[in-house]
Amino acid sequence: YERWFGKSFNQLVGRHIKDVLGEKAFATIENYFKKALSGEQVTFEREVPYKDGGTRIVQATYVPHLSSGKVQGFTVFVQDITDQKKLESQSEIDPGLLYRTIIESIPNHFIWVSNSSGKVIYVNPEWTKQTGKSAEEASGGQWIENVHPEDRERLLKNWKNAIQNDAPSYQDIARFIGSTGQYCRYTIFARSLKNVRGETTHWVGINANVEDLLKAKEDAERTNLEKSQFLAFMSHEIRTPLSAISGYSELLSQRAITPEEQSLYLNSIKRNTEHLLRLVDDLLDLSQIESGKLEVNIGKLNLPNLIYKLESMFKPRAQARGINLDFKSLGEIPETIESDEKLIMQILINLIGNSLKFTEKGHVYINIKMRELENDKVSIVFVIEDTGVG
Repeated sequence: YERWFGKSFNQLVGRHIKDVLGEKAFATIENYFKKALSGEQVTFEREVPYKDGGTRIVQATYVPHLSSGKVQGFTVFVQDITDQKKLESQSEIDPGLLYRTIIESIPNHFIWVSNSSGKVIYVNPEWTKQTGKSAEEASGGQWIENVHPEDRERLLKNWKNAIQNDAPSYQDIARFIGSTGQYCRYTIFARSLKNVRGETTHWVGINANVEDLLKAKEDAERTNLEKSQFLAFMSHEIRTPLSAISGYSELLSQRAITPEEQSLYLNSIKRNTEHLLRLVDDLLDLSQIESGKLEVNIGKLNLPNLIYKLESMFKPRAQARGINLDFKSLGEIPETIESDEKLIMQILINLIGNSLKFTEKGHVYINIKMRELENDKVSIVFVIEDTGVG
């Protein structure tokens, strides 16, 4: 105590604590003193003057001594906690600095502040990072130049309406051009700040880059549409061999036929059944199509055999509707080519099936011709000609 406060043992013994501390200092701890006299242990902190003229922060604990329920006195423990308090103070974060750090660290978001008339007075660094424009340019009203020309008029109109109508908030979406020259879509949300009189003084807004999110949503919707189109296509392809099977089965049961005709019809039913099985395999491969792993199997393809399969598949339906279906070779055609027979069949079945579907009368011709390429290579071209609509 003498080292801290410059008072010796003899100067303290027998004196009241009020006299030791002084009346003003005692007033600051009088309530704690009274609690200790009532038998309650108390701990508190206070600044005290040191003998060198400075001040220190101490923590004092009053421990009462009880006898028969009465306080006979108390022991005071005093600890200098000045250095500890300094460390605690240094570790505290200034709220303003904390909020500013958060605002300036948020990626893909413009955060801005405007006055009550809508003039931008602050933008976070992300604005400059993404647009390549300075904060001064944004404050100067040039931020609108970063908005897509098709969005500017609508955006300004909605923003001015929110300001003029003293709206509590404002929401919109617009395309902003980035430093790379590409436009990205941003959602815009702002709230008005009001003073104690309820008057709008500022607007605080955040523009969030939602381009990736919207693209993912659009991709999902497009995938769903493609699935629907694929299923419609497969439904059409399945009906085609089923019609052929039904037609040949009808021929087998409706009239007396020769053994040769019976063999022909049964072979056609068999081929169309095999095609149906391949279609089922294609449906099972849908996951491969979605993942981009659909394999193309190139092999020897016999063109006359391919044409025979297609003709036997579609002839019954064409004859039943009085439509002339014919496969025509325009010029010399090689007997064997290299291609994926399954995929070629799928494509031609879809094209021929569509032609028959939309042809009420007349003909459907499948013209086949050879086109010469470089290095002694050729390609085979199938041209579907019909008298239907479109």
